[in-house]
Amino acid sequence: MFLRFLIPALMLVAVGGCATYRDVNHEKLSSFSQHYEQFDLKMAWNVKAEGDKTILDGVITNVRYNRIYDLELRVAALDNEGKTAAHSIFTMNELKRDDTVPFSTIVAMPATPGTKLRFTYRYKSSDGGGMSGEDWMQSFETIIPAGQ
Repeated sequence: MFLRFLIPALMLVAVGGCATYRDVNHEKLSSFSQHYEQFDLKMAWNVKAEGDKTILDGVITNVRYNRIYDLELRVAALDNEGKTAAHSIFTMNELKRDDTVPFSTIVAMPATPGTKLRFTYRYKSSDGGGMSGEDWMQSFETIIPAGQ
């Protein structure tokens, strides 16, 4: 009689232990106001003005390679002539496939709506077998929207 109740109770405990955890960083990909998606990375970020600084808080996801090494993300604020007025650099040692990690960087220039930001990222990729992969660099531009 006791086993009749014990076995279902143990099964409930075992099944409950298989529950997945929430990946808060992955959820941020859809909640941030700015987005970028390419064959290799997805990024999302918010822009915040704080005095004479522009703060970018976001997340990066590796959607292509087994591992990305030595990731460098450079964000440049451009002046009216398209020249770099200020920039910042965020670096990360390693990013595994499907991992979503946070980034934060500060550009020493006010976050004025309409300011153009140029994102440039570079890394070494590997699909296995160590760090003998390819070097890659990509850039894109976005504009700080009103209300940021």
